[in-house]
Amino acid sequence: MSYPNLLTPEEQLADAKDRLRIPRIVVICGSTRFMQEMADADCELTWAGHIVVKPGCDMKTPHPLWASEADAEAGGRWASRSGSRIPKSTPTTPPRPDPVHPDPNPTNTTTKGPT
Repeated sequence: MSYPNLLTPEEQLADAKDRLRIPRIVVICGSTRFMQEMADADCELTWAGHIVVKPGCDMKTPHPLWASEADAEAGGRWASRSGSRIPKSTPTTPPRPDPVHPDPNPTNTTTKGPT
């Protein structure tokens, strides 16, 4: 008598996410020197159907919210704590393949939106 192959909890979760078509969440971390590259990656990933989380402001550019050094430091500490469990990489590093959510169209990696 053969027994069915049981899925691990991780495989069950991945299967449920696929069946429910839950979009993948992508977190972009990097230096504010790469704000434009992060914005470009955000556009491409959002267009591909992913939810993107990335820095929204360049704290090296003057702004009233972080006009004083103490304000800038307080904001930087919050940003560091909020991303402490997220691996840091620059947008120039290609994303690692995801075995759970493989790219459905691996040959077309530069799909652009309508012009």
